[in-house]
Amino acid sequence: MDKYTMVVAIVAIVMAATVVKAFARRPAKKADSEDFVERATYEEALGKIEKLEDRIKTLERIVTDRKASLAEEIERL
Repeated sequence: MDKYTMVVAIVAIVMAATVVKAFARRPAKKADSEDFVERATYEEALGKIEKLEDRIKTLERIVTDRKASLAEEIERL
């Protein structure tokens, strides 16, 4: 083996080792079913957040209204 072939072989080995090491450190991809569960949970949480925001808006309006309309609003709810 001449020295140029040896240099090319060493560089190839180092590059291959770097690729293998990077692939080994990469986190494993989650299964599609787990992604689906996470998306469903995320969408469910968004729905709950929207409902809570509506309730907070209503409560803020009740608190900031005059006392006379407060009783009417509570009765309406």
